[in-house]
Amino acid sequence: MKLQAVVVLALLGVCLGAVFQDCPRHCTCTQSSFAGGQAKCSQLDRRERFPPDITHLTVANYPDERLPARLFVDLGLDGLLSIKLNNGSLMYINKDAFTGLNYLEDLDLSFNKIEKLDPHTFETIHLKRLNLDGNPLVMYDPQVPKEMQVFLYSDSLVELTLSQTKITSMEDVQALSKLTNLEFLDLSRNGLKELKDDMFSSLINLEEIDLSYNQISHIDRDTFADIEELTLLNLRGNPLKTLEGIEIPGLKDLDVSNCKFVMLAASTLEGFPELSSLNLSQNSILSIDMDTFMSVPSLKDLDLSYNNLRGPLNNLLFEFNKRLETLSFQGNSEIKYLPGFKGDFPNLYNYDISKCGLTGISNDTFSNMNYLVSVNVSGNSLVHIDPKTFSNLPNLVVLDLSNNLLHALHSKIFINNKDLTKLYLSGNFFKHLPPVLFQTTTKLHLLDVSNCRLTSLWNISESFMMRNRNILSKLVYLNVSGNKLTKLHTHYFISLQNLQKLDISNNPIECTPDFSHVMQWLIMKKVEPNKVTTERTIYGLDLIENNVKWDEILRGVCPTDAVYTNDHFVHPITETAPLLPVDNDDVVIPIIEETPLVWPMVLVWASIFSLLFALANIIGLMIYRSRRNYSGLGYRPQFASTLDGHFQVRRGGRPVYQKLYEECSIPAPVHDGKKVRIVAILGNALGGKSNVDV
Repeated sequence: MKLQAVVVLALLGVCLGAVFQDCPRHCTCTQSSFAGGQAKCSQLDRRERFPPDITHLTVANYPDERLPARLFVDLGLDGLLSIKLNNGSLMYINKDAFTGLNYLEDLDLSFNKIEKLDPHTFETIHLKRLNLDGNPLVMYDPQVPKEMQVFLYSDSLVELTLSQTKITSMEDVQALSKLTNLEFLDLSRNGLKELKDDMFSSLINLEEIDLSYNQISHIDRDTFADIEELTLLNLRGNPLKTLEGIEIPGLKDLDVSNCKFVMLAASTLEGFPELSSLNLSQNSILSIDMDTFMSVPSLKDLDLSYNNLRGPLNNLLFEFNKRLETLSFQGNSEIKYLPGFKGDFPNLYNYDISKCGLTGISNDTFSNMNYLVSVNVSGNSLVHIDPKTFSNLPNLVVLDLSNNLLHALHSKIFINNKDLTKLYLSGNFFKHLPPVLFQTTTKLHLLDVSNCRLTSLWNISESFMMRNRNILSKLVYLNVSGNKLTKLHTHYFISLQNLQKLDISNNPIECTPDFSHVMQWLIMKKVEPNKVTTERTIYGLDLIENNVKWDEILRGVCPTDAVYTNDHFVHPITETAPLLPVDNDDVVIPIIEETPLVWPMVLVWASIFSLLFALANIIGLMIYRSRRNYSGLGYRPQFASTLDGHFQVRRGGRPVYQKLYEECSIPAPVHDGKKVRIVAILGNALGGKSNVDV
């Protein structure tokens, strides 16, 4: 079966090679099972033909000024679905250039030098999307009667992009009147200064209009009156100061960021009763009327970031906005104090109050926001956080407390945040983070404590406690860069068995034997050394691969010629701690994890020593008392205890041993008249010399 599969694949490759063996010399042709055949060319030669099944054509930097009639059909490309001829020198397009392309849907002619298109260029084909960005188009010719001012005829076109095309007047826009089925229109980055009544009256099917980065300072009341299907309007980057009087009943998404709003009155949003997304960021808003958002009860996403709001804000501001899902006050540095808002917010999941100049927060700050998933409080001036601040947020997943003035956190501050997954604590003044902080955050997989003042992570007792209680056992990414860590110990990582990414950069780490074991463990576990090189958002930490490897860090901390004595290195780092096979998942870090703790062993040995000492004292006391009782008898020490127990001396009498000796009547041996001195051992034991002459 395997051989047959190989043969089939080989034949298929041969067939594909045959299909594309005639690809023009200035082109590259490839086949995709999903997108169809694709051709990328530097120029088009009418004398050559493309292989069949090419459905997508790209010619970047198109070199010719003209596009002749039936060019693509003559090249054998009558099955094209998309054409991209951009960033070139194209100026003139024959009205029949695309004739015969009955399947063409997407055409990108952006950033050429096209000034004029014949209105009938796309009338006979079924083009859906047309991009003319960056061309110096002439939409309106004053010498032509108004009723003949038509830019293009097309019943099929649904998306038209005319960004950066020098459109400046109402007449330019009205030239689009024959595109009656248009749904999306991009007029961004042009020179429009005002929007007048009936400007879009003929484009009644428009759903989205992008007018961002023009010079619009005024909008007439009935500008969009005839567009009943309009759901998205982008006015970003225009010098607008108000929206009062404008009515778009079905509008869902409104972007008026980076404009000139100074205040929001109660009537500002009355013309948009169905609004669900509102971007008011990067204005100069100083105050908001308490009834401003009452007229938009369907509001889901509200961005008020980077304005000039001053606190305290009215706590009834969002009383009628029960559908709020995201709310941002980021960058309003004069708010200072942010109370809890009255109302019910069962759908609010993202709350950003970063860079607001806050000096304190409490559980009132998040009152009625029990379903928050992401909270950003970074960039404030928080010195202390009440331990109950996050207690009513059981669904909290992402919390950013970075860049504040925190020195410590209460041990029970996260006790109810069991779903916490990402925690950012960087840029504070922490010198130590006790593991008890993370005892209930069993799902934590990202911890950022960079740029603090940490001199160490956890001592050995804390490390073993973390392992026994599975604290930080799910951690995937740990960032401790920019601290004051001088040593890395193996016990730091006892509980971090799922660690995948670690950043230890910008620490004054010293070269120690334990450092080599740490490096060995990191390499063995395939932990990646990562550095954060771009600004992250609250939703995630942007981890950028920068080709830094642990061996480079090893060489940086421990040069290969480093030599130490006694309990330090005596060989280069690679020789001192040879690496174990990286595919052995059962290998543990170079520390005996089953080694008992030091203090319990000390107590055990101290107890044994005390017992031995007491026993020795008792024995010594007994010996001392024995010697005292029989000092007159001259006992030898080795017999003292025995005699003391069984053979006592009566006062005034003879020793019992002496009496027994006399009663035995043992005949004395005869030795030829010689005197024999018998030294009675027992006699000596009883204190006498007992010299007997026989």
